[in-house]
Formats: sequence, structure tokens, C-alpha cells
Amino acid sequence: MQRKKVITFILSAGLCLAAAAYRWGDSGHAIGLISRRGGRARHPTCLESGRGRYTQIVTATVLPGYRGNARVVLEGAPPMNYDMHLAVPVVDLGLRRKPRLENWTLVDLQPGDRIALWLVMRPAGSAVSSGSGPPPGISGGKFSLAFYDTASGRSVLRIPIIFKPVEIPDETIQAP
Repeated sequence: MQRKKVITFILSAGLCLAAAAYRWGDSGHAIGLISRRGGRARHPTCLESGRGRYTQIVTATVLPGYRGNARVVLEGAPPMNYDMHLAVPVVDLGLRRKPRLENWTLVDLQPGDRIALWLVMRPAGSAVSSGSGPPPGISGGKFSLAFYDTASGRSVLRIPIIFKPVEIPDETIQAP
């Protein structure tokens, strides 16, 4: 009986480690701190080019000293269609204040607030259902998810989003 438990534990731990090592190329997560001094992100998000849709999850904490509304904008070129959603609890127990997202603006941010923002990006001209080839215009590039204070216009957080160039396998390149 003890042997079965040990074998089951080892197999499940191995499966979990293998799954944790796999990296989806069309989604990423970034952690940031919103502050009056411009905030900071722990690291940029790196995504693989050539996809029809990308998902960026941003979790951020509002530091003491900042209070207000923050407009959220995806900056960069080529143009990208995008939509944002603020994560809300399935069952609200009323334990934590919740800022609101209205017209791409986080409303009523206060020190200690925590947000989880979902950004869904689609390269302009790409069809979500088509998985054939890179979308037009996205073969690499740098974007930023920028948070601006609505009262002063100053940046309170900037999260870099880097699209790695599409690599073409050597066998597809033909000599003249």
C-alpha cells in the first residue's frame, strides 16, 4: 500500500514538473506596482510572433501615495486591436475593495488595491480562427501597456510587451 502512494506521488510530481516547463507562446503574465513616480514592472512579457491572438494578464498593486483614476493604453506599432477585462471574484465576500474598469480607465484606485487585468490582443488584419502563417505586420516588435493618471497625464506604470521575431526554418529557404 505504501509503495503505491510513493509511486503515485513520484508520477504526479513528474507530470506537474513537465507541464510547468512548457511555455505557451500566445500568453503571458506581468506583475507591476502602480505609483506616482511611474511605477515599475518586474520584467517584460515575451510573446511569440505569428499568432492570431494573444492574452496578457497584468496583476498590479497600488502603492501608498497614489490615489485616482488610471487610463490604460496599449502603445506600439504596427496597430493592434485589443480589449481589456478586469478580473472579478466569482463569489464576492466583500473582503477587499474593487476598482472598476470603465472605458479603458481604472476608476477609484486607492493605496493597497490589487488589480488583475486581462488584455486580449489581435494584430490588425488577422482572423482569430485562421492559424495559417503569421498575421500581417507582426513578425516582431515592442509594445507597452501603459497606465496614465487621468488628472495629471503622468505615467504610473509601463509594462513592456516584446514579440519575438518569427524564425524561418532553413529547409524552407531555397537557393536560386
